[in-house]
Amino acid sequence: MNYSKLSASSGLALVEFSKKNISSIEEAIYDSILAQLTFISDEAKQGRNPRTSLPKGKTFTYGVLASRNFASPEELKLKGLLDEVTSHLYPEDYQ
Repeated sequence: MNYSKLSASSGLALVEFSKKNISSIEEAIYDSILAQLTFISDEAKQGRNPRTSLPKGKTFTYGVLASRNFASPEELKLKGLLDEVTSHLYPEDYQ
């Protein structure tokens, strides 16, 4: 896992999601995604694998939330940022 790339991609996604400029996305979804991105970014900055830093039994759900709730062109741009984070968080799935 490249923590530098993960930190950069999660940081960019965090900035864009923090704007909350798409009114069709529910506040709870924004908040959940923001919390997950913050965790991922913080762990990557510390050189820790966010996947193994999660409490036992917990998983990241930002991808599922985005897949179920994002459909407009603006929302799909945000989803693209999440996909970039995922490609660095799960590099073995993108080889």
